[in-house]
Amino acid sequence: MLSSLNKRSQTRWTICAAESQAVRVADEWPDEEVVANDVSAVALVISNPGPVDHSPQYMAALEKEITQATIQAEALATHKRRRRVRRVSKNCRTLSKFGPANRHFRRVQSSKPAANQTETRREILARQEMQRMRQQVLVLERRQALLSALHLARRANAMQLVADKVHSYYRSFSHGYDPTRSNAWEVEALLRSMMLPDVQSPAFRDLDTFLMQWHNYSRYHAEITLHCEQIQPLESDDPDVYPVQCIGRSTLRISRDTIKHFFQPLLADEEMVQRLVGKTYDFPFVSRFHFNSAGRVFNVEPRAELAAGLLDLVVDPFSTVRMLGASKLTDDGCLHAYSNQDAAGASSTPAVDVL
Repeated sequence: MLSSLNKRSQTRWTICAAESQAVRVADEWPDEEVVANDVSAVALVISNPGPVDHSPQYMAALEKEITQATIQAEALATHKRRRRVRRVSKNCRTLSKFGPANRHFRRVQSSKPAANQTETRREILARQEMQRMRQQVLVLERRQALLSALHLARRANAMQLVADKVHSYYRSFSHGYDPTRSNAWEVEALLRSMMLPDVQSPAFRDLDTFLMQWHNYSRYHAEITLHCEQIQPLESDDPDVYPVQCIGRSTLRISRDTIKHFFQPLLADEEMVQRLVGKTYDFPFVSRFHFNSAGRVFNVEPRAELAAGLLDLVVDPFSTVRMLGASKLTDDGCLHAYSNQDAAGASSTPAVDVL
C-alpha cells in the first residue's frame, strides 16, 4: 500500500513538445502568412499614386474586410490560455471523462520527476503567447490599413461630390442671374441647397444679397460670361472641412448702365463713356468654397484681378487709375455698385461679388 502511494506521488502530467502547438480555429486564429499578404496588398493599394477608387462596391468590400479583421482582433485579444489541471488519479476512466479538450496531456511515470519539466512547459507556453501576440499585431495592422484605405476612399468620394457642386454652381451662373427667366427658381434652389443660410463671405452678408448682386451684375452689363477653367480640391487640417478652389475668367460687356452703376463719376466725361460702351473687359478670378461634412458651403473667399482687366481694356495706365478711382473696389476684387438714389455716389449697396 505504501509502495503504491509512493508510485502515485511520482506520477506527473506534462505537455508533449510535439503536441504543444495551440489548436487554431479558422475564425479566431488567422494564418500568419495570409495576414501578412493582406497587409501587403492593402499597403500597395494605399501607396499607389494612381486615382483612389471610391466606388460604392469598393467601399462596401472595404467595410466587410474591416468587420472581419475586427472580429479576428477581438478573438485574439480575448483568447484565454487553458490552465493545466492536476489529476488526483491515474485511472484511465477518470482521464477519459475530460474528453478531447485535454488530449495533449499524457501521464509520465518515472521514479524521479524531471528537473526541467516546469521550465520546459513555461518556454512552450511563452512561445505560444508570443505567436498569439504576433498574430494579433498583424491583424491590427491589417485593420488599420483597411481603415486608412476606407478613409481615403470616403474623402475622395466627398471631394468629388463637392467639386461637382461647384461645377454645377458655375454652370448655372455662367451667364449671370435673371429672376425673370424660366429657370430662375432652379438656380436659386441650387444656391440655397449648396450654401448655408449664414454663409460667411467678404462679398455678401446673406444669400438674398448675393442673388441681388448677381442680378445687378447681369442687368447692368450688356453681356456676362463666366468660364471655369479648373476646379481643384484642397487639403485641410480639419477632417470635417472640404475646401475646393475654382480658377476661371469673367468676361463682361460694358453698357451705359455699367458706367452709371459701377463707374458713376465717369458719366461727366461723355467722351470716356462713348469710348467704353460696347467694349468688353475680362479678368481672372480665384474663389474658394469651404464645405462642411454635410456637403454645404459655410465660407466663400472670392478674389478677382479686376485692375488687370481694366488695364487691358483702356491700355493707358492713367485711364486705368481713373476708372479704379471712380469705382468702389475692395482689396479682394469685389466691385461695389452705386445705388439708384445716390447721384453723388455717396451711398452704395453691399459689395458685388465677382464669383
